[in-house]
Amino acid sequence: MAKRSTRGGRSCGDYEVGYGKPPAATRFQKGQSGNPRGRAKDSRDVSTVLNEILKRKVTLRTASGTRQVTYLEAVLIRAADSAGKGDLRALKFLLDLKQRSEPVTAESIDAHGHDPDDRAIIADYIARQPIEVEDES
Repeated sequence: MAKRSTRGGRSCGDYEVGYGKPPAATRFQKGQSGNPRGRAKDSRDVSTVLNEILKRKVTLRTASGTRQVTYLEAVLIRAADSAGKGDLRALKFLLDLKQRSEPVTAESIDAHGHDPDDRAIIADYIARQPIEVEDES
């Protein structure tokens, strides 16, 4: 590592400069934040923006007229209509969403804390393990 003794014609003292060791003049001052103004007020994360979009109202035309629903409702209604017409991908989407949205109840969890999905994974794992036979000779 290089030793520097001057910076811009001024003496900075002897110190080592390198990876993780910036020049003393450019280091953060004690008690001063590296980001003094903080995060911008209008910057939002993806989930906040997505929630706002899904809560927006949209006009939906039905056989009985029009009505105002949220984007989320409109997407689910469209998926249900497609599934009803035989679209298997829409049907799978709805069934997966229904299964994931159902709350886990105390009855569905066994004594070891496994829900039915966990038990199915464990049973599949055990079924795929080779059977070891011990020799008694």
